[in-house]
Amino acid sequence: MVKFCYAEQDEVAAVVDVFTSFNQPSNPTPPEVVDLTGITDEMVSGQRIDPDAVVSFAADANVVIAHHANFDRKLPSAAGRSSSKSTGPVLHKRLSGESTDSTGRG
Repeated sequence: MVKFCYAEQDEVAAVVDVFTSFNQPSNPTPPEVVDLTGITDEMVSGQRIDPDAVVSFAADANVVIAHHANFDRKLPSAAGRSSSKSTGPVLHKRLSGESTDSTGRG
C-alpha cells in the first residue's frame, strides 16, 4: 500500500508512507504468477499479513484505491477488525493498462 497526498490539481503531490507485506498462500504459487510478479514460494513461506498493521496504516485514509478491493477489504474483517475508520470511498481500479485474467486467484 502507498499512502500519498493528493493535490487539488488531480495529481499525487507526495508519497507519505509505504506498507509492504506477504501472506503465505494455501497452495503453491503457479509459475506464471512467479513470472509476472517475481514473488516466489520461498519469499512468502511463513509470512502472514498483520491485520492490525493494515488497519493502523489505512486508518486516516480518505480514499482507498485498490487493484483487488474485494480481497483486500476482507483481511481486517476476517480478523474481527474494522477495515478503516475512513468514511471515504473505495475505488476498485486497475492501475496498469494491462489486461490480466485473475479469475480464481484471489
